[in-house]
Amino acid sequence: MFTHYDSVVKHLRPAKYLVCKKINGVVDKLGELQDVLKIHERLTAEFPKVYSELIKDSDKSDVSSVKGLNYLEVKKSIVEKILEECILCERRCGVNRINGVTGFCGVNKTARVSSYFLHMGEETQLIPSGTVFFSGCTFRCAYNTRL
Repeated sequence: MFTHYDSVVKHLRPAKYLVCKKINGVVDKLGELQDVLKIHERLTAEFPKVYSELIKDSDKSDVSSVKGLNYLEVKKSIVEKILEECILCERRCGVNRINGVTGFCGVNKTARVSSYFLHMGEETQLIPSGTVFFSGCTFRCAYNTRL
């Protein structure tokens, strides 16, 4: 079921985030969130073709980045724009977490890890998996440090 990941571990295929760095966004500057989401949608449609061509290539080690803004940078920009007027949870408090303002959840731009462990849960296809819990529950859970 996880043949792709097995191939990445064995260096037979590149990690998909590296493939994202090969897809040119064909823009020099990113605008508002809605514009960036449209660019992301277009690049998302290109990804399967680029990935397929890359894994057919005999030299799978060439995952060098393209010049200019690439697909991975577009993804990063989306996250930054969301954090500038935070809408990550249902509370949509709108604070600018990029500038260090703390949201209703008690979290600023730096995520705090509450716990992490190797999860041996019930989904056999995903065993083992890494599990990370972040502090700062947006619904005032026990992990919030501001209570």
